[in-house]
Amino acid sequence: MVIDDLFAMRIIQLLNLYQYQVPDDLSIISFNNSIFATLVHPYLTSIDVDVAELGKMATQSLIHKLNDNQQTSGRMVVPHQLIKRETVIDLEQK
Repeated sequence: MVIDDLFAMRIIQLLNLYQYQVPDDLSIISFNNSIFATLVHPYLTSIDVDVAELGKMATQSLIHKLNDNQQTSGRMVVPHQLIKRETVIDLEQK
């Protein structure tokens, strides 16, 4: 699991440098589903986070905290979707 598509691209480069193959030796999943996810080979499996909804939820939470003048530790789940591509091995085919 890698924090961002750009970092995942670099991890794949380093793995290739050390003779590891993605996904045969190691599967990679990243975040953001950026344009880079489909510009590299193998294509990156990535979690697509709805950034507009993330911003909306963060703003609403901040306004709520400012209005209530208190700290809340509630959790929020941001809408997301796993975009399956080529960097995760399919165990059913192995």
